[in-house]
Amino acid sequence: MSRFPQKQPWDRWNGPPPGAAQDGQAQGMVYTAVVQSAPSNGLVEVTIPALHLTQRFQAHLPAGTSVTEGATVLVSYDEMRMPWVTTSTTTPPSIERGTSLPASPKDGQEYDYIADETNGIVWRLRYRSASASAHKWEFVGGAPLWLYENPGEKLVWTKSFAEDIKRLGKLKITVPFAGDYDVLASAGFIIEGAAALHLRYLFAANQTGTGLDPDNGFMTMGGTLAGAVNNATIISQGRWAGAVAGEQWQPAAYQNIAGEVEAAVYGIAMRVCPVRVG
Repeated sequence: MSRFPQKQPWDRWNGPPPGAAQDGQAQGMVYTAVVQSAPSNGLVEVTIPALHLTQRFQAHLPAGTSVTEGATVLVSYDEMRMPWVTTSTTTPPSIERGTSLPASPKDGQEYDYIADETNGIVWRLRYRSASASAHKWEFVGGAPLWLYENPGEKLVWTKSFAEDIKRLGKLKITVPFAGDYDVLASAGFIIEGAAALHLRYLFAANQTGTGLDPDNGFMTMGGTLAGAVNNATIISQGRWAGAVAGEQWQPAAYQNIAGEVEAAVYGIAMRVCPVRVG
């Protein structure tokens, strides 16, 4: 099933080949469609004969709109190239946009949260009242929050495990809402000397001062670097469940062997993407 149908009139039975040019997706484009499923979580399956004779596509239903299977409707595309069921040949209702979530959302309602105005990062969220989670705004699409820096700093670990946690760089990402997030981070390390080094990523929340206190909350992530390797990049990812709004996250590392170890750190990066929030 495709969310972004592609129109190729000469091959409407088999669908477009890989890499085919897209059209028919600009804001306000309208097509006749046939409903092929009952509505579910604000979505409905439709066929759009003008784009493909048999393929089904997911279309959004505006809050409060009801359709029945087999009905002929109009489908229109919004500014994010997402199809909506509409009853007119005009652009579908615009999605509310802002920097705070609606106070009284309806089931299936969508909202564009401006996560980072400077970098143009907008999260499309959909409210699902039937979700078993306390965080009912589910992520539909958008770019992650991110950081990158290349400080070239040297760090010295003098203790093992979480007794000696080191910040990697100076940048942080502030979590805007409580909820669950997918996190990915990477950094390069150059080991000084012949000492063995085993580094493991973690993310510390709401840290202040120059140190990182693991009691304030962190997430351990996979990835180790042995001393036999002169330099390497570690890439780690995981899901942070139950985040608190306003927490500040940044990559950090510790060694899990005893003894003093020194390493240069470069190419620090982190990406944070919501799963469900609110």
